[in-house]
Amino acid sequence: ALAPTIQGAGSLVSRLSRPRASQPLKDLVQGGVNPTAGNLLDSSWLRFGENTLRQFPPLNTVMMRADKEALESFNRFAIREAAKAGGIRMPVISPGNKGVGALEKQLQNAFTDTLKDVNIPKVPGPIKLRVKSATAGLLGSAKKEARNEIKALQKEYLKNGSIDGPRYQELDQALSSLIKKESGPQGDRNKRKAYRAVQKAYSELLPVRKRKRYEEIKRGFAKMMVLNNAARKAKADKGVFTPTQLLLAIDSSDGRALGSARAFGQKTAEAGKDLIPRRETAMPNLLATGAGAAGLGIGGTAAIPIVAPAMAALAANTKLGNAFIRAVIKQNPGAIRKILAFVSKEGAQAAALPAARQANVNIQEWDKVNGSQ
Repeated sequence: ALAPTIQGAGSLVSRLSRPRASQPLKDLVQGGVNPTAGNLLDSSWLRFGENTLRQFPPLNTVMMRADKEALESFNRFAIREAAKAGGIRMPVISPGNKGVGALEKQLQNAFTDTLKDVNIPKVPGPIKLRVKSATAGLLGSAKKEARNEIKALQKEYLKNGSIDGPRYQELDQALSSLIKKESGPQGDRNKRKAYRAVQKAYSELLPVRKRKRYEEIKRGFAKMMVLNNAARKAKADKGVFTPTQLLLAIDSSDGRALGSARAFGQKTAEAGKDLIPRRETAMPNLLATGAGAAGLGIGGTAAIPIVAPAMAALAANTKLGNAFIRAVIKQNPGAIRKILAFVSKEGAQAAALPAARQANVNIQEWDKVNGSQ
């Protein structure tokens, strides 16, 4: 019963979409990301309540499920956005490695379908000229190296001046590798520019419609590679990556070589950091400060041992648990004081007992307190 309370609060607030929230953050929520209510509301009160739940078995399993769902829904959102960029529909998406791998397979199939009937018997003269002139602005050894690289690719992929779909994709990927190589710290910006000019020239071998579709798939593939880098960094949990791991993937050498796809990862990760999985370990001010504690009728430091048994009692007392969550969400000092006063009287000793005996906390007495809120 407690899990629906926590996730239900998140779902309810998700529909509100935080009017002042950034557009990327709204996109995440509206796209199905299901954070815990404390992170969505940016509420130190609710985050404190959630984090306290994390400290007490078996209650911590409730928050573990909530945290897991938050991260998995974030993964599904990111994978779905990459798929949309590549023109791929994925009705069912698994988080982590499984979902990223499924997307990669669909993108590879899309490449094959798009290029399967491409066959250019001869590269047109104007394209040859553009390829040759791409290195004209380079100087010295850089020009020689770039021209040698391009000639090697032509020899490998242009058979007697002709090219088919699969070889076109291999040529395009080889040029992308050269561009990636020159995107690193030791790269040559002018050589990178020359390779891109060659890549653009050869792209015009494709009919307009196929070229547009091919470029769309490439955009999705680049975004998928951003997620693939993040999933590799999340080795421990089947590649289910966090927003922080996504940011680290973007900042890696492989990530920097992905060009405009980095903006997708940056936007998604930054919005996700605002939602998942931020935790509040400090006591909220109302309990921690002298004035706030006095308002509750308890000492600031005394609040910690009183809140602890309250959280433990939640495991066996649904009414008490739901009331505490509601009081924290509403930031209602009066209700919180009543709950803590009741627990200090009835629940402190029960917290140390087995769960079966905790269930025997005086529910009738609690109903009197609960009914007066």
